[in-house]
Amino acid sequence: MIKQEVIDKVLETARIEEVVGDFVDLKKRGTSLIGNCPFHHEKTPSFHVSVSKGIYKCFGCGVGGFPQICDGTGKVLLSRSDSLPG
Repeated sequence: MIKQEVIDKVLETARIEEVVGDFVDLKKRGTSLIGNCPFHHEKTPSFHVSVSKGIYKCFGCGVGGFPQICDGTGKVLLSRSDSLPG
C-alpha cells in the first residue's frame, strides 16, 4: 500500500492540466480549459478543467472529480464521480 504522505505529495505536485491532458486535448477558454469528455462521445466540448480548483467537470454527462492515485500502479488517473455540484 502507498503511504498517505506519498499520495499527498504526488497530488500536490501533479498539475491537473497535465494529468487530464494525457486523456483529453485541452484548449484554454476563459479561466477554464475545455475539451471533449473522455467518459462519453461528443462533438462539442463540454468537459471543463479548473486549474485553480484542481477539479474537472463534464457539463454534458455530469461526471466530475479530481485526479486520484491508483494504488496498484501508483499512476495518477482520472476518477469518475457524479458528486461535484454544477
